[in-house]
Amino acid sequence: MAAPPPSQYDAIGSRYTHVFKALPTSAVETANLRAAVAPHVSGARALDLGCGTGYYSRKLLEWGAAAVVGVDVSPEMVAAANSQQQPAPGGDGDGDGEGDKERLRFIVGDAVSLGRISLPDDNKEEGKHGAFDLATGAWLLNYARSAAELTQMFATIAANLRPPSAQKNRGGVFVGITPPPVNRADMDALAARTNDLATDADRTALLGYSVAFLDRLASGDGWKTEMTVYGAGGEEVTFQNYHLAREVYEDAARRGGLSGRLEWRAVDMPEVEGSIEGNGDGDGDGDGDGEAAFWREYAVSGVHLGVLVVERGE
Repeated sequence: MAAPPPSQYDAIGSRYTHVFKALPTSAVETANLRAAVAPHVSGARALDLGCGTGYYSRKLLEWGAAAVVGVDVSPEMVAAANSQQQPAPGGDGDGDGEGDKERLRFIVGDAVSLGRISLPDDNKEEGKHGAFDLATGAWLLNYARSAAELTQMFATIAANLRPPSAQKNRGGVFVGITPPPVNRADMDALAARTNDLATDADRTALLGYSVAFLDRLASGDGWKTEMTVYGAGGEEVTFQNYHLAREVYEDAARRGGLSGRLEWRAVDMPEVEGSIEGNGDGDGDGDGDGEAAFWREYAVSGVHLGVLVVERGE
C-alpha cells in the first residue's frame, strides 16, 4: 500500500487528544458512540478508521472488543497512538505495552483507498471477505471532499466488514460520528446561521471552539468548513473538513456497498459533571456556573454531531 500524502494532522500529532478531548463536547461524543456500539462491541473484531491518537481504539477495547485495528492517514497520529500503548488488564504493569499490542495495533492508511485489511488469524476461507464485526469512524467521513470520495470511504468500510453467515445471520456494522445530518435544501441556512454565531467573540471564548462554513461546493452537496479549538494554555488548533448533506451520506453508503439497515440515531445529552475551566463567572471555584453557561450556548447552535449506524447487509 502506498504511503498517503501528508495530512493536516501531521502538525497536530499528540496534541489532538490533549486539546480536543478537553472540550466538554467530548463527553457527548463518547457517550453517544458507546451507546451506538454497545449492541455490537462485545467480543468483536473492530476496525477504527480515522483513529487519530487511538482514543476510541482504546475505548473499544475497554467497552468489550476482542481486538482492534486503528487506521489513520497521518503518520504522526499513528506514532502518537503507538506511544500511548499500555499493558492490558492483568498484564505485568511494567509499561512495555505488550498486553495492548496483542489486541490493538495501529497502521497508516487512507480510508479512501485502503482496501481490505487481513487479520493474523484470517483463515483461507475468511480471507475472501471482510474480517471485522464492527467498524467505527469518529470524525472520519467529514474529510470526504465529494460524494465520490465519500462513496470510496464507504466502499472501504464495506470491504472490511464481515458479511452475514450461517453462524451470524447479521453481518458487520459501521458506526460513525459525523456532522449533524442536514438535508441539502437546509445546508445554506445552516451555514449562514453558524457563521453569524461565530462572530460573537464572547460566545466563542465561552465554548472554546468556533466553526466556520467557508465555501459552498459547486456540486451543491455541502460546504467546506473550518474548526478552530482554543486550548486552556492559549494554544489554537485549526483544521478543515466538509459538511455534506444527509442525502449524500445515505446515497454514498448504498453505492459503497452497505445494503443493510441504515439509521441516524438520536443524540442523547449525557450528565456532565465538573466545572468548565475558564468559562462562566471566571472565579474558578467549580460552582458549576461556567458549565451551565456553556451548555446553554451549546444548545443555541444545536448538537454538533450525528450518529450514523449502517449494517453491511448481503
